[in-house]
Amino acid sequence: MDFTLKDGEYINLSSHTVWYSHEDLIKMQDFPNLKTAIMRSFETEANKIEDFVLYTNSIAKNRNLSYFSLEPWAVYGDKIENTRISDFVYAVGPGEKDDGFNRFYHQIFQNKTARTILFNQFTEILVTLCQTYPKDFKILILNELSQLSKFTNSLKNLPSTTNTDNLRNYWEGFIFRRNVIDHIPIAEIQASLTTIINKISAVNIENQPDSYYQVNINNTITIYYSKTSTVLFSKKTNKEIVFKSFQINGIKYLVDDNGEYYKLFGYNNGNLKTLLYDRNFKLIE
Repeated sequence: MDFTLKDGEYINLSSHTVWYSHEDLIKMQDFPNLKTAIMRSFETEANKIEDFVLYTNSIAKNRNLSYFSLEPWAVYGDKIENTRISDFVYAVGPGEKDDGFNRFYHQIFQNKTARTILFNQFTEILVTLCQTYPKDFKILILNELSQLSKFTNSLKNLPSTTNTDNLRNYWEGFIFRRNVIDHIPIAEIQASLTTIINKISAVNIENQPDSYYQVNINNTITIYYSKTSTVLFSKKTNKEIVFKSFQINGIKYLVDDNGEYYKLFGYNNGNLKTLLYDRNFKLIE
């Protein structure tokens, strides 16, 4: 994206960058295995395999599962530290589908062949995303999978009454529930995590972009946005500034007899912050 600013003009970059996922995670036509006879054998008059896909996509869109959020957003904000996902009723509304979905959902996970099909499809999704998103997505995914693999070593010591809100994140809660509620063996969970780690590790990201967004201002500075950092780059001096916790949401261009200046607006760990730089990226303090 390219923008030209005149003296005193401000642009809200947040209005031009979308940090929220609104796309389907699973498209039925891309994953024909979900329509195999084995998967359809779990269907009832009310619940079809499409409902499982509908629910997954509803979570992805409404809980922002995307490049910028590897785990679902919390439903209740700061009131509950652990992230949660919405109930199936919010995807379809109350009725027969909603009444029978939990049983339908657990029957699928309690069948080893069916959950293997789901696991393979999920692995395909993550591999595709690693091939599509910037390089740091693969690194972040592997880090999360590694932590989940370590977590499985503690499963046997966790009582069945464990409150999953007290676990590190939603994914640990998901694994815990699959073990306790659906009786998936720990060894199988660990083997699955090892398989997916190996497959994602093999993904070549050499040609992947370094950032998700690139914004050019006055053909002078460029702002690169990625999951892990925001980079400010000067085309004049080739100097760059890497921000790890400060995301630039807006920028104001100022000019006088002494030169050109860029005032950056954003948040640092939740707190509003502004920074003023000259054209050569000298911080004006």
